[in-house]
Amino acid sequence: MRISLGLLCLLIPLHIWLSGAFITNKADFDSKFERDIAVSGRLLRFTSLEFKGLAADSRLLSAIFYVGKMLQDRGIIKGQDWDWFEANVKASSELDPYFYDTYYFASLTLAWSANRPEAAVKILEKGIEKRPESHRLLFNLGFIYYYFLKDSAKASEYIGQAAKIKGAPPFYANLAARLAYDSGRHETAAAFLLDMLNHTGNENVRAMYEKRLIALQRAIELEKAVRIYKEKYFTVPSGVDELKAKGVITVVPVDPYGGEYFINEKGRVYSTSGFAEKKQ
Repeated sequence: MRISLGLLCLLIPLHIWLSGAFITNKADFDSKFERDIAVSGRLLRFTSLEFKGLAADSRLLSAIFYVGKMLQDRGIIKGQDWDWFEANVKASSELDPYFYDTYYFASLTLAWSANRPEAAVKILEKGIEKRPESHRLLFNLGFIYYYFLKDSAKASEYIGQAAKIKGAPPFYANLAARLAYDSGRHETAAAFLLDMLNHTGNENVRAMYEKRLIALQRAIELEKAVRIYKEKYFTVPSGVDELKAKGVITVVPVDPYGGEYFINEKGRVYSTSGFAEKKQ
């Protein structure tokens, strides 16, 4: 009992000192520490005893409040401030690897405010490893790939994974299919929707997927016709009507979303509807 009490008396002051060195004395951090040698979350995890969740929450809140204060004080956050923010986030994730808020809020802040989408991807990948049941983390990862990193293929991959998780919103599947089509993987998009149809019991959701699938399948057939046209005439047709005029197709397909199919300069087929419902 005396040994345990003595160890406790040693660990508590050590934890207080480490926490102070890590989050309260920012000036000292800037002058004495580099990001890679900041106080490790694993070390803080050892000294936090059974309060690891609370300590992780504290690290994250400290980082968020610090960023807010910098915005309030000067409106500009410097690179070293974001380095410190990332170090806090890393410590929070090491203190409690299953703390959802760290991955969710930190990734959004890094992507939107810090303009560090690669860092956001890294923290989300760690979160997904620890919280594979979270469709929201997967969706956010896909969104960052699409919006910030301009990678529709990766975005479709991650949002498609999110769509298959129980409880995920139905629109995930449609969005993943659209992104797959935009990235040139239209057959993959159609196959994905077909798989979702085979595993969906809700009739309203099935109708939504079926409509999207029909729109994509018709675009795929038109692209096949474009390839036939190019092999025969060595150029891209000016439009869908030209495919019909030259006898490559007999009927101009109808976009179930109410738009009109068109052919771009590369021979890709899209629709003026964007394969989406019209806004009311």
